[in-house]
Amino acid sequence: MTIKFDEKITAALFYASIIVPLFFCLMHAKSALFVDDFYYYFVVAKNFVNNGSLSFDGTNLTNGFHPLWFGIVAAVYLASGHSDTISLIVIGIISAILPVIGGIKVWQILKRFVSDATSLATAWAFSVIYVCGGLQISYTGMEVGLVLALFPWLLEGLITPINGSKQVFYFTLLATTIILSRVDSAMIVAIIWLFVVGRTFKERGKEPNLIPRWLVANAPPIVLGALPLLIYVIFNLALFGAVLPQSAIAKALTDAPGPYWEPLMFFTEHFGVIWSPVAVVFAIITVIGLASGDRRLFPWVIVAVWPIIFYATLVFRSPWPCWPWYAYPIVASSPAVAMIALKTSGQGRLTPALSVLAALLLAVGVTSVQVRNLRRDEWDQPISAAALKLRDFGETHPGSYAMGDRAGTVGYVLGHPLLQLEGLVGGNRVLSAVRNRQNLLAFLRSNKIAYYVSTNLNRDRNGCFEAREPAKAGAAALHMTATLCLKPVDEFSLDENGAAMTTRVFKINGLAL
Repeated sequence: MTIKFDEKITAALFYASIIVPLFFCLMHAKSALFVDDFYYYFVVAKNFVNNGSLSFDGTNLTNGFHPLWFGIVAAVYLASGHSDTISLIVIGIISAILPVIGGIKVWQILKRFVSDATSLATAWAFSVIYVCGGLQISYTGMEVGLVLALFPWLLEGLITPINGSKQVFYFTLLATTIILSRVDSAMIVAIIWLFVVGRTFKERGKEPNLIPRWLVANAPPIVLGALPLLIYVIFNLALFGAVLPQSAIAKALTDAPGPYWEPLMFFTEHFGVIWSPVAVVFAIITVIGLASGDRRLFPWVIVAVWPIIFYATLVFRSPWPCWPWYAYPIVASSPAVAMIALKTSGQGRLTPALSVLAALLLAVGVTSVQVRNLRRDEWDQPISAAALKLRDFGETHPGSYAMGDRAGTVGYVLGHPLLQLEGLVGGNRVLSAVRNRQNLLAFLRSNKIAYYVSTNLNRDRNGCFEAREPAKAGAAALHMTATLCLKPVDEFSLDENGAAMTTRVFKINGLAL
């Protein structure tokens, strides 16, 4: 079946398909509440704006965040007149809009290849996948929305050649911006950049001394475009002694070589039940592209298999579980899978059918999750409700606190300094203690912590509590540990997905080792 391509009709179809999930995400913004990890950004941003301290607890310096999103969060808080409520609502709106921006660009790219009903269905499906999938992970308040807004522009470089120093500068700056949005995107961004530059050499053929002359002419725009990244690296080295943020270092502290299977639990937990079928469909389409033997698909295949490389890297690097926003490589790579599907659609109807199936599965799944979220009070959810109870406890128990897992929301509402014990934003002092397996109780006392907060501690045969930080990291990770043979000064349990989540507060001052 051949149809006449009508841009207005197909554009209307695309926008109509994304309006419902976008609406629900914008409605979610009014709750002004995000996932726990977002508050590592927000609390540090508040401290930075209010008193110039790049710290979660007000004392220990941290860079345990992706810098561009941190800058946006801090700027929004400053522009709002230091209003928490206004800031969080604005950030919620931004988080919803970012993947839509990227999705619109994906649609603009893919529609160039629409010529019949089959290719139209494929282009529509992958544009919807990009927006719906992006909304599902961006509304968490995490930094991945920035990557999803910008990544399609980077992929466009694989279609439209860059010519001249000015375009080289802008393309390099775009690549740098994406890396600063999410540091672990650096590998695929660098590969795409090299593909685009390499194509320039290929198109100019066998000109004498082409590469040296090109490098001399374009070295200044490349360096200038990469300058923000160079500044970030120098900043990290000067203040923190490492290139990577502390959160990345913390998740790689282990004494046993991989593989570690904790990262793969993502596909059976959280939103993995939504993402797993989509990932399977993407894999099938990529295999079809490989089987076609079309060398022109090679750059797209590399981008399409990036999620596999990404998760494999985690499996061999970190014994930590993944969270919903770790699905961002699947979303970001979906335009590459779309290009494979479009260029192989003439071989049959399997790829368009799979594309539409993946889009429908994701759209229904994402919309159902958003509808469920609107029906519940976010502050009644276990992590948020526990944070409010700890805030009430803190009103009559002043002092410095320490907590590992779930410390983000607590740090936001507590009203007292809270040292984050996982190393994510706790500073080099915590990283060093974890790396050296320091006794947890000794560490807390040496840092003059008044109260230690924990969740779901196990008991030994004597009834004492076995504490370890970071608690979420797998058995192969390094930990601070301690046995606490004492009664908590506060204890409460909340239901979380049918299981009890018990929070305990221990008074540290005066305890004997």
